[in-house]
Amino acid sequence: RGWEWKQPAVLMIAFIVLPVALNELVWWIESEFSLTLFDIWMSSVAVGSMGLVASAIATYTERGLWISASLWVAQILFIISGVLSPSLLLFILLILGMSTTSWVIGVVTLRRGWRIVGFLNLILAWVVASVLIYQGMTALAALALLLATATLLAIITYLTQSRDELLASQ
Repeated sequence: RGWEWKQPAVLMIAFIVLPVALNELVWWIESEFSLTLFDIWMSSVAVGSMGLVASAIATYTERGLWISASLWVAQILFIISGVLSPSLLLFILLILGMSTTSWVIGVVTLRRGWRIVGFLNLILAWVVASVLIYQGMTALAALALLLATATLLAIITYLTQSRDELLASQ
């Protein structure tokens, strides 16, 4: 109904609560049949990824009201999954993906706020990465982190260079 009413807040809250509801349903199934399906952080990653895809679709179809809602869903769920997941590298890569998406959407839609959020996500990812480096990061994890960051910065540099006149007019 939220889609018909053009009220993204309704769907935003529903998507944020969805991983908890899935976890409770799965907990009942797991305890009943003595098997393990998935944890809440996995469903948070899945629903957060759907939020990123929804924000890309909302940007493409020029539904500005839905862009912020879907990006905030991904932001909140990725942070929750990062706190609950057993891997710091996964959390860093999720935040870098969130940073890329929000920064690109900020450049494409000329929204300064999302460019700032993308930058802050990049800083957060590297702060958490410094903890991982201190703990002893593997070479493969360092390569993944550097490749993700290089890709993010390459995309942002290309977009800002190609749209520099529009961004300068803000």
